[in-house]
Amino acid sequence: MWGWAKGLRGQVRYIYKAPLGDTSGEARYVVNKVDMHQLNLITHYDF
Repeated sequence: MWGWAKGLRGQVRYIYKAPLGDTSGEARYVVNKVDMHQLNLITHYDF
């Protein structure tokens, strides 16, 4: 491996949260019912 990248590590995390349950068309029942995607790119450098 290259000299500058000797201590380099990385991770990719993908998280998906689907809405759970039926809201029956009522806005007052929509609490924490989301359709969410999250992508994390994590780098670690040990020196």
